[in-house]
Amino acid sequence: MKPSQRLVIGRQRELALFCDTLKAPQLPFSLLNLHGPGGIGKTTLLHAFLQECEKAEIPCLLLNARLLDSQPTAFLTATQALPTDSRCVLIIDTLEALSPERETWLRDSYIPQLSQETLVVLSGRLPLATAWRHDLDWNTRLISLPLRNLSAEDARAYLAHRDVAPSWHSSALAFTHGHPLALVLTADLYHQRTGALPLELQHPPGLSPSIVQVLLENLLQPEPEPHARAALEACALLRVTNEVNLAHILQDKTADIPKLFAWLRSLSYIELEPRGLALHEIVRECLLADLRWRNPERYETLGGRARAYYIERIWHATDEEQPSLLLDYIFLSHGSQVVRAIFENHDPQRAIAQVTTVGDVQGQSALVALVQKHEGDESASWLRYWLEAFPQGARILRTPEQPEPLGLLYGIPLEQLSATQRRQDPAIAAAWQYLEATAPLQRGECATYFRFWIVHDSYQNISPLQLLLFVQKVQLYRATPRLAFSFFPVADPGMWGGALSYAGLKRIEEADFTVGGRSYAVFGHDWRLVSPTRWLTRLAESEQQLIGNSTLQRRDLPTPLIALSEEDFRTAVHQALRAFTRPEALVSNPLAFSRLVRNRAPQSTSPQERGRVLKALIEEAYEALQTVPRQSQLAQVLLQTYLQPTGSQEKAAEELGLPSSTFRRYLRSGVEELTRILWREETGVFSGKNEQEMSNG
Repeated sequence: MKPSQRLVIGRQRELALFCDTLKAPQLPFSLLNLHGPGGIGKTTLLHAFLQECEKAEIPCLLLNARLLDSQPTAFLTATQALPTDSRCVLIIDTLEALSPERETWLRDSYIPQLSQETLVVLSGRLPLATAWRHDLDWNTRLISLPLRNLSAEDARAYLAHRDVAPSWHSSALAFTHGHPLALVLTADLYHQRTGALPLELQHPPGLSPSIVQVLLENLLQPEPEPHARAALEACALLRVTNEVNLAHILQDKTADIPKLFAWLRSLSYIELEPRGLALHEIVRECLLADLRWRNPERYETLGGRARAYYIERIWHATDEEQPSLLLDYIFLSHGSQVVRAIFENHDPQRAIAQVTTVGDVQGQSALVALVQKHEGDESASWLRYWLEAFPQGARILRTPEQPEPLGLLYGIPLEQLSATQRRQDPAIAAAWQYLEATAPLQRGECATYFRFWIVHDSYQNISPLQLLLFVQKVQLYRATPRLAFSFFPVADPGMWGGALSYAGLKRIEEADFTVGGRSYAVFGHDWRLVSPTRWLTRLAESEQQLIGNSTLQRRDLPTPLIALSEEDFRTAVHQALRAFTRPEALVSNPLAFSRLVRNRAPQSTSPQERGRVLKALIEEAYEALQTVPRQSQLAQVLLQTYLQPTGSQEKAAEELGLPSSTFRRYLRSGVEELTRILWREETGVFSGKNEQEMSNG
C-alpha cells in the first residue's frame, strides 16, 4: 500500500509493545525482530512505529537493508544523525536483503557499539538466524515479534474502512484468511465490480492455494485498456520500472507514458523504490506465470525489448553505473530454471560491495591465506607467484569497515606472459597449449585466465557475493580491448556445469589440471566467434530454449504460506481435531498451508502429504501432553474424543470414569494445551526471558 493508504488496523499488541518500550525509563530490551511472510504488513507497521516516535518526539531513522549492503558508507553516514545520549530508534527493513557478511558485522560490531538508549528494530521475512538466538548476551536483549494474518475482527474492520458492504465480509474472510495483501486486493476487486465479488469468491470451495493469483485474475477482468495491460506486464518483467525503460519496452508512440506510469504508481500492489516502481513479489510471480502460459510470444517480445535496452545501456555505462545495470539484466532471466536455481532467494542488490585492487603486502598475505584455506598450500603458492608478477589482476571484494577480503577474482593476461611463465603453472600451461593447438592468438589479441575466484566463507558455492564476481567478470569482458578467449576453472563441474553451459561457456577437457592433489575442470569461451554484446543476447535466447515454448505450461506457483492470527489458528486446530479421522478434510485445513507444516514439508509437497504431515504433528503434540503427569489425563480425553473416538462424549466420559462436566472441562483444557504446543512450533518464538509472555500474547 502507498504511504497515504498505510492504515494500521489490528496490530494493537505490537503497537502497545513498541509504545510501552519507548516510554520505559530504561529499555527492557535493545533489539526487536519483526518478521513475517510477504504481504503480511511489516512495512506498514514500521511506518506506524515511525509515527509513534514522531508523536513522542523521539528521533527515529527508517532504512532499507539494501542500503547497508550496497552503500555501507551511506548507511553509516545516515545513522550518525542518531543521538548518542538520549532515547532513539533505528529501524532496518527488508533484512533478507543482507548478505551473511553484513549481518555478522551488524550483529557483532555495529549494534553492540550503539548507546544503551538506542532501540533497534530489524524487520524481515524470517526470524533472525540462530547465531543471534544462541548468543547468551543477545538472548536476554532480544524480542521476537512474528506478524500473523489479521484476526476476523480486524479483517472486518479493514473491509469496513474500505467501504466493503458487511454482507460480503464473510466471503472475503473465508477466501483470504485475513492475509493483508489479499484483503487489499479483495477490496480493490469489490470496488472494481461496483459493489460485488465474483461468484467463485462468494462461496469459495475450501482453501485456494493461489489466493493472490485468483484475485489478480479477477482484477484484470474485464481486460484493462491495452496500454495499461502492457505497462503492467512490463513492470512484472523489470526489476524496477521508470518512465524511460517503460517507454523503451512498450515501443508504442500512441501510449501516454507519464499517464501509464502514474496509473502504475496508484496500484495498491506497487511498491515505491528509490529507482522507480516495483511490483510486490507475490504479484509479480503471479503475473509472469500467467503471461508465460497465456501468451508466450508476448512474454518473449517484451523480454527481448528489455534485454536490448539493458545491453545498450550496459555497454555505454560508466563503471559506477554498470553493476546495477548488469544486475537489472540478470533479473530479466528469472524465467530460466537454471538462472532461478542460481539466484533464488538472493536479492541481487545485496551483492554489490566495494571492489579494490591489491596495493600492499598485507593485502597479498590475506589473499594467499584465503586461497590456502580453500585450495591448499600449492594453490596458495601459485597465487603468491602471480600476485608478484601481475598484482593488477586482482579484484577484491571488501567493505570499508571490514578490511579482510570477502572475495577474490584474479585474472591473468595470457598474452603478456613470458614463455617460462606459460610453462610453470599447470593451469596456465594446459590452457596455453590448448590455445596454441586450436585457437592461437593473433597479433594484438588478448586472452584472460580467471585463475582464482573465491568467496571467503563459501568458496565457489552459490552465494550473494558470487553474483558480484559474475558482474566483475562481465566488466572485464567489456573493458578488455580485442579480447579473444577466456578460461574459467571450477572445482565442482557437477554443480556449475549446467549454469556455465547456459552462459555459453564450452567445456575444455584438454585444459583440465591438477594442483595440490586436487583436480579442476576448465570451461572457456572464444570471443572472436561470439562477441560480448552477442553473448549477452544469447543468454536471453538460451532462456527461451530452457523454458521450452513448445511445451510451455502454466508454472505452478509455490504454495503460499498462511500465517493465521492466533485466534484463527486456534479455530483451525479445533477443526483439525474434529476432522482427524478424515484425511481428505485435513488436506483443506488452513494449517496444511502454515509454517507448522511447511517446516516439515517443502513447497512442492502434494496436498495429501501435507494432510498427513498435519496429522503427524497433532499426534506428536498429543504425545508431548502424555509425558507431562499433570496433563496426561487431558491427553486421554483428547484421545477418546478426537484421535481414537469411541462414540459420544458421554460414552467417553463413562469409560474414563469422569463426570460429564469434568470431562468437558478437561477437553477444553486439553485442546488449549495442544494448541499451545502447536502454536509454539508455528511461531518459533524466542525472546529470552520474555518468551513465554510473547508466546501467550
